Amino acid sequence: METLDNNMESGEGLVINGDIRAYLMETAKWGRFLAIVGFVGMILMIIFMIFGLQFFNSLVPQPEGQAAMQSAMSGMYIGIGILSLIYVIPLLFLYRGSVGFIRALNNNTQEDLTTGFQNYKSLFKFMGIFTIIILSIYGIVIIGSLLMGGLMS
Repeated sequence: METLDNNMESGEGLVINGDIRAYLMETAKWGRFLAIVGFVGMILMIIFMIFGLQFFNSLVPQPEGQAAMQSAMSGMYIGIGILSLIYVIPLLFLYRGSVGFIRALNNNTQEDLTTGFQNYKSLFKFMGIFTIIILSIYGIVIIGSLLMGGLMS
């Protein structure tokens, strides 16, 4: 098992001095905290999704409005469910990366440091691809709205 100190002594590339170690440890602790809060928020979102459907079904007693309301609510709940599943991916990368950094700095192991950076790389790659997808959807919606507005007038 290669240690951080051995890597520094062998003359390979970067050196992790005391300041960098402190910054990395603080970053990892905040990352782990944010990931845990994100998991709790995601679980609460799923719980509200499950119980919210029953609550909204009880709000619309008249039969003529119930079908439209139920289909709108079903669409909303499906959207929340999909977003919850998508949200778990960056949370896992954030948590695994943070834990990898904390282990690496506590145990002085290169493998854990590499694992931490691999997960952070995956986190940022996922967020970049997701951002491109969302911006593309925005572009399609804007172009579609402009075309539909032009056809309406």
